[in-house]
Amino acid sequence: MIIKIHKAHGSKIVALCDEYLIGREIEDKNIYLNLSSSFYKGEKKSEDVIKKHLESARIINAVGKESVGLCVMLRKASEKDVIYIGKIPHVQVLLF
Repeated sequence: MIIKIHKAHGSKIVALCDEYLIGREIEDKNIYLNLSSSFYKGEKKSEDVIKKHLESARIINAVGKESVGLCVMLRKASEKDVIYIGKIPHVQVLLF
């Protein structure tokens, strides 16, 4: 998985994407995601490193089966929060 950490107003925002999706543009109906944008272009990290970042995140934006699955497994998101853009799962989470 590819992870990019953003900081905004003292909050940690995690953009997480399955590696094979980086560089793609996905869309379905009125939803469009540009996975070649600088928002998603980060670094490949191990699952353990990613888990640590997810634990301290305030906002999570995850795209792809592996990335979204990890968020659900860690209970940062639930299956009902997941939307599909085409057949690609996507979840946005705001944590308090």
